Amino acid sequence: MTIPSDINIRTRKRIRVACSLDLISGLSLQGYTKEISLDGVFMESQGFSLMGRRPPQQGDSGAFTLYFKKRGQLCHIKMHCTLTNVVSNGLGLSINYSGLTRQDHELLMDILRRESDRLD
Repeated sequence: MTIPSDINIRTRKRIRVACSLDLISGLSLQGYTKEISLDGVFMESQGFSLMGRRPPQQGDSGAFTLYFKKRGQLCHIKMHCTLTNVVSNGLGLSINYSGLTRQDHELLMDILRRESDRLD
């Protein structure tokens, strides 16, 4: 999929967007993005309960979901991801954007262009 020339693909955008992460290990987290770029995402989370599971580790994979509003409706984009960094207040994620539909790709580009989770 072609990336529009008006978006610098290496620029990290400080955009706070509600998100969730569901790892293959069964661990689920909710939080907000701190930064989004076409290289990946940094997700902040207040913490999580391990309940007998191992903590998330670099290399773990799963599904990352962004939640946003479009014309007043709650919408989401779901993407495959791999953990690249684990720190006390969040997780660095490498996102597989190539698996997005054209529509989801365009929605993500709108979020990056507007630097907002509201696409009204």
